[in-house]
Amino acid sequence: MKKKDVKPVVEAMLHVLGRALVQGEELIVPPLGKVMVKNSKDLANATVMNIKVRQPNATNTPKEGLAEAAE
Repeated sequence: MKKKDVKPVVEAMLHVLGRALVQGEELIVPPLGKVMVKNSKDLANATVMNIKVRQPNATNTPKEGLAEAAE
């Protein structure tokens, strides 16, 4: 796929994930794992979040790889 077509989709997805983390939700993002905010601090122009990522052990992860880049 072309970058101009994919970029808006990826940016929208990251926006939704970021908003969920700010609201304190835990996310399960395969194959990354479980993502949760441990603590956060509001600054004048940003929110700083410390994130914890919990990945399953290698024995529990599926053997599938990431998708190959399209030509």
